[in-house]
Amino acid sequence: MPEAEAVLLPALQEVHWTIHRAFSEYQRIGEDRRHLAAEIGELIAQFTAELVAAGWSEDAARNADVHQLAAVPCDERHPLGDGGVSAPAPRGVDRARGDRADQGLLLAGADGGS
Repeated sequence: MPEAEAVLLPALQEVHWTIHRAFSEYQRIGEDRRHLAAEIGELIAQFTAELVAAGWSEDAARNADVHQLAAVPCDERHPLGDGGVSAPAPRGVDRARGDRADQGLLLAGADGGS
């Protein structure tokens, strides 16, 4: 019997450490994922705040299609024009008329109240 134990013990130890390393890696990856999720949440909040500061409503900013916005040249993304993006119009913009009542205030950095 001691011969069988001598053969099995190293194999069991190898299995034990393989499982230990795999579990440790699983925990590390889970922690990395949590950190990444927190960073993404912060970036989304900053992006939404920037859209709101540019004249978008909070609802429109939260529902903006980032892929569509990224596909439009930067100078065409201005909130005073459609830019070909089918996102909801920013506050105060009448796309049908193509104007904005508080345009001067928005360009000056303040929202003209909507």
